[in-house]
Amino acid sequence: MMQILQPPGWAKPRGFSNGIAVKGGTTVYVAGQVGWTGLGEWQAKDFAGQFRQAMRNILEVLGSGGRPAEHIVRLTWYVIDRDEYLASLAVIGPAYRELMEGTTRRWRSSR
Repeated sequence: MMQILQPPGWAKPRGFSNGIAVKGGTTVYVAGQVGWTGLGEWQAKDFAGQFRQAMRNILEVLGSGGRPAEHIVRLTWYVIDRDEYLASLAVIGPAYRELMEGTTRRWRSSR
């Protein structure tokens, strides 16, 4: 058995699920998330902004299944422009820490 994870208010995806939670277990698979919003709109034009949105998407999919981010085991990033990625590291690192630490803190305080 499995549970399809679809955050409230998001457009229904075509041909894939945003996330799948395996019932009776703790494994969640999140589909490849990109830097658009849950409605499929591109708001950020730069790499760092799209990175931040993709991370928010991942956390929202996990949250729709009641799963905390602190249990993420692996993230795989596919980057098209290596130079743009490297130039954005000074912004990406703090954004990652902000999003992940905030989620972990909320989860711990709700236990």
